Amino acid sequence: MIQGNAYRELVALRRGQEIEIPDDVTPWAAEQLREEHVQILEDLPHPLVLTVEGFGRVVFCHGSPRRCGARCCPGVTYPGRVAWANEYLRAVNSDADAIAAFTPKEDRPS
Repeated sequence: MIQGNAYRELVALRRGQEIEIPDDVTPWAAEQLREEHVQILEDLPHPLVLTVEGFGRVVFCHGSPRRCGARCCPGVTYPGRVAWANEYLRAVNSDADAIAAFTPKEDRPS
């Protein structure tokens, strides 16, 4: 498992932080968590880089490998996105290589 927005929201609410509550269920769900559950969710990695036989290093992330809360969704536009996507699809490099090439150094997974 990796960290995602729902986990962050549950932890934040359980810790008494003020957040924008996404739905009616989240506050109830946060109240159901015991401290050990909160700690497990808080300790989940993001991103997670594993070596997968036949693929090499693979990056598992929620949304974006840059930051757990970063949005990465259809409709988001940025200059050169089509060229970047086409090059990525043609490349023989791994996700980890793409992240190393295109992600600012301070945002790269370790």
